[in-house]
Amino acid sequence: MVQVSTATRSSLFGGLSDKEIQDLLDGGRVVTFQAGELIVRRGDQGDVMYFILSGLVEVIRVLGTDGPQFSRLALGEGEFFGEIAILLEGKARTANVVALEPATCLMMSKEGLERAVERYPMMALSMLRIMSKRLRALVP
Repeated sequence: MVQVSTATRSSLFGGLSDKEIQDLLDGGRVVTFQAGELIVRRGDQGDVMYFILSGLVEVIRVLGTDGPQFSRLALGEGEFFGEIAILLEGKARTANVVALEPATCLMMSKEGLERAVERYPMMALSMLRIMSKRLRALVP
């Protein structure tokens, strides 16, 4: 059985019982990545998103058209990535994501996410809070 950290429990799965968390884990696939491994490639079509159960990843996004400018964001336990490609169907990945250290993630399809949100609506609110914090960090 995969262990879910306190950080993940409080930020993303807050209020869910052990049985409910196990149900979420069963609705996806737990995958591991080594440090330096490319998890998501910008421009690829995406049909899954990832919930970070342990470890640290870096989201690297190319900005602007006047030469290379990069936005870098480190994400850790209790956070997620890859949601844009599955929430906005048919859209390509907007960034590269690389494991900064060994990372374990719950990989979930669009259908799996929809089932999870239907069963556990508080999870959707947690995701919205995390996404709102990211947006707020971008705006001065």
